[in-house]
Amino acid sequence: MDFKKAPPICNFSELRQRMFAQMENRNYSSHAINTYRKTANLLEKYIADNGISFYNSDVGEAFLTECKRYRGNYQGTKPNQTDNMRTMVRHINCILNGSKYTRIAKVKYACPDIFTKELERYYEYQLNSGKKEVTATQMKRGCFQFLIILEKTGVTSLTEITPQKIYYSMVDFSSPIVFGLYVPPFLKYLYEKGILKSDYSDLVPSGRTNTLVPTVYEKDEIELLLSVIDKTQMLGKRNYAMLLLAARLGIRVSDIANLTFDNIDFARKTIEFVQIKTELPLKLPLLDEIEIAIKDYLAVRPNNTANNKIFLRCRAPYFSINRATVFDAMQKYLKIAKINTKGKKHGTHALRSSLASALVSENVPYSITQKILGHNDSNSIKHYVCLDIEHLRECALIVPKPTGEFAVLLGMRGVRL
Repeated sequence: MDFKKAPPICNFSELRQRMFAQMENRNYSSHAINTYRKTANLLEKYIADNGISFYNSDVGEAFLTECKRYRGNYQGTKPNQTDNMRTMVRHINCILNGSKYTRIAKVKYACPDIFTKELERYYEYQLNSGKKEVTATQMKRGCFQFLIILEKTGVTSLTEITPQKIYYSMVDFSSPIVFGLYVPPFLKYLYEKGILKSDYSDLVPSGRTNTLVPTVYEKDEIELLLSVIDKTQMLGKRNYAMLLLAARLGIRVSDIANLTFDNIDFARKTIEFVQIKTELPLKLPLLDEIEIAIKDYLAVRPNNTANNKIFLRCRAPYFSINRATVFDAMQKYLKIAKINTKGKKHGTHALRSSLASALVSENVPYSITQKILGHNDSNSIKHYVCLDIEHLRECALIVPKPTGEFAVLLGMRGVRL
């Protein structure tokens, strides 16, 4: 095989030695290192069999292509080892290029190339309209599957979108709620920019559902949830601290995942950070219970990492966690505690709404509750008033006696009440 010796190039044996040394420094498990060692042996054999005297990224790609020819079953390997091979090649390439290895998030859907430019312009449009980066990103990603379906139906230009195409896409879409949330704003944008001659956004049913009553769990259910967490292991210590922050202080899941050591002042017993959703600063007390839980986790947290985030993965490589990690922890312990979630939301935000409801029912002033939750709109907290049944009873009006036609309808004419 003829490979161009384009820089950077290096001896593969030297690269693999540096890779395993780096993995050991990052506390990769012996099982993980042995797995990568097996795939590195296959790559080394491939290099030798093809008479290659050097390694560069082209060699790695050729090796992966050879693996795909056998559906991953290259030289006796199993199909599920293909991902390990791809990851090992990425490790080697990062060492070769002198770059830092980072995990690649798995993407369920990706925008077709023919629509990428216009979707990027849509993203910029949302940012310029005042949308936060995280919101604009969600709006962009929410259109991926829609555009994939359009491409499959033969659409090669966004000017070819018709009501029929929109209907077919809506039927094939994985979630009608997601379709109703993200596709109509995109269609309206295409109309405003003159790409579509008609505004088709009104053709799509709204994906928003008005939740009149927020999900709330009882105090004993929350205590049960926290009690089933196994705090003898690092995973349990971490998850307990995360869920405690949500249950006792109502911190949003995105803020929990992004807490850094700079946000916690153990001397002054405060937690202070800028909220990701509202971009407003929030200062909360570091409760004794939370302080103990965080310190308990930090005692076993990997300390040989430069990552300033408090909560990390519990297995090497020790990258930062994300929102899904906190959400998955909530699901895990709800199931273990056998808490009934039927008809209720079961994400970490339910702990936040439960705290809000508890504060309102305990006569904590709205202004104080608003500050604890970090709301910038005083009306936001009133959403939880509907759960305070006992105080709502005090506002109940006396039902007037039925008269006239209404009394006749009830068959109560002449009946004394």
